Amino acid sequence: MGAREYSSDPGDDEDVTVLMWKLSADQWRAIRDAVEDPSVLCKTYKEWVARERRHRKQHASKGYTIREVVVDPAKAVAWCKRQGAPVNVKSFSRYVLGGHALAARAI
Repeated sequence: MGAREYSSDPGDDEDVTVLMWKLSADQWRAIRDAVEDPSVLCKTYKEWVARERRHRKQHASKGYTIREVVVDPAKAVAWCKRQGAPVNVKSFSRYVLGGHALAARAI
């Protein structure tokens, strides 16, 4: 999880944008330590990076627009708490989709 956030239904003829989380090893660990559902994430940062690369290739091959976003773990946790949302991967995805993460670049 953490990589595939669509702006529209992939079945539509509309453009689809995929938001890929861009995380350093420290950011990834902080997220894994913070969320209530760490089993949703890969067991290691190396595995997570490999999975993200596979997803990026799959999405690019479908012609989707890919944007990297930087997720600040502390800000995402604080946002979840302010929203009364569980601190989990799904809530972090809502945080990103709400435009709270920093756009790194379009790729």
